[in-house]
Amino acid sequence: MRKVARAYVELEAPTNGHFVAPAVYLLDNLNQLQREVFGPILHIVRYKKENLVNVLNEVNAKGYALTGGCHSRIRKQMDLVEKNTSTAATSILTVILLVLLWAYNHLVVMVYLVQARKPVVNSICNV
Repeated sequence: MRKVARAYVELEAPTNGHFVAPAVYLLDNLNQLQREVFGPILHIVRYKKENLVNVLNEVNAKGYALTGGCHSRIRKQMDLVEKNTSTAATSILTVILLVLLWAYNHLVVMVYLVQARKPVVNSICNV
């Protein structure tokens, strides 16, 4: 990915244990993604709004998009993404709220994801 990405960020993995370091890659197009990649990796492809359905069709044609997500408050946009996505799980988020707390001598990040058609999901991780 480093060779084809327009830009990328790769973080270091902890040395105690077996971890894959998180990474983000900015690609020019989906054709640069040639195989399925596992891990905390985000591939970003920019597109124009009018090309969204074409991009979703390209993602579907890859055959290995396990999850998908859309952040929008526009009902028409939510419906369009749900209708044109064939991932195993698609999350339509309307609000993302991050709360930082200091508890028990640890910085705790609480992420509340308010989904359009599902109840609130609460995820807590120690940083």
